[in-house]
Amino acid sequence: MKIKDLVKNYSTIKKKVAGKNMGWAMYMANTHGKMIYDGEKTLVIKSIKLIRHIGEELFLCSDMMYGTIVLSEGSPITKEEFKSLRNRHKITDKEAKLWWGSIDNLYKYEFKFYGFARPIKYRAPKGFQTFIHADKIITSGSKTLKLKLSDITKENLKSSQIEDILGLHRRLHMLECEDKTISQDSILMLHSTVVNEMLFRGYKFNIVDNLDERTKDYIETKKDPKESFEDQMKSIGKVEHIKDYITIICDSVNGKNSNEINICIKQTIRDPALEIRINRLFNGEVRKNIIFSYNSMGPTGDYRTLFDCVLKKSYIEDSIISEEDDSV
Repeated sequence: MKIKDLVKNYSTIKKKVAGKNMGWAMYMANTHGKMIYDGEKTLVIKSIKLIRHIGEELFLCSDMMYGTIVLSEGSPITKEEFKSLRNRHKITDKEAKLWWGSIDNLYKYEFKFYGFARPIKYRAPKGFQTFIHADKIITSGSKTLKLKLSDITKENLKSSQIEDILGLHRRLHMLECEDKTISQDSILMLHSTVVNEMLFRGYKFNIVDNLDERTKDYIETKKDPKESFEDQMKSIGKVEHIKDYITIICDSVNGKNSNEINICIKQTIRDPALEIRINRLFNGEVRKNIIFSYNSMGPTGDYRTLFDCVLKKSYIEDSIISEEDDSV
């Protein structure tokens, strides 16, 4: 079983954090939830100053349930700002008129979003406007999700996307509260493995409940104080930095646009040197028809992966390069 399969379905949506039941959902109209999931929408606009649920992790619902979102405190914006920020909030004039009538008194909200491995189908009561308690939402699939220790290993986590790892982390907290068939020791070991990978990738580990407290103690006891930086570097291999870094748009190879070969590079700044290196991989007419595009979120349609971006270790013990040795 792959990690993404473990986190793609929530049979119930309940969560305990710091001894409280936590599980609110926020609704977003039309396609705006999907636009957040796809990375196109990066700002939320509301006609009111929200007080409740600011800073809380909320399930994001639209036509599907896409993940969780954390809103920052809102700040007022002018008509001019609403128009200048349209490339971020993606709200059309027609939508604004339908929802609010005017754009005289609006508030903007920055947010952090954590997407599920795949969107989830759900049903909510009629009249669901902005916020609803997650206990009132029913998601697809009613079978209890079983986790096996063998499914969560350091090797599997290293090759997984961070979104899947964060989703699995949330799921483990839910399992501790809901599923008594899995031993607390098993959940602790699973959670410790996931947390170690999160810490390795630079994510902060917040202590919010008993599972986190026990995990912190467990990790501390497993640390080897004698293991030096040099020792740790010896065990580090290749690190996947950006998955699907260079891709080819499927229209280019499916005959829909046979005269062009559209290669997408997952970054925002053009890299002519990289384009030259890619061009050298091809010959003749193929090279002439290559078109490069850049998008930090990757291609928006179907694609095939040409290259992942992988960090290859070049660290050599006892070797130091000084400025004086740096020759051109």
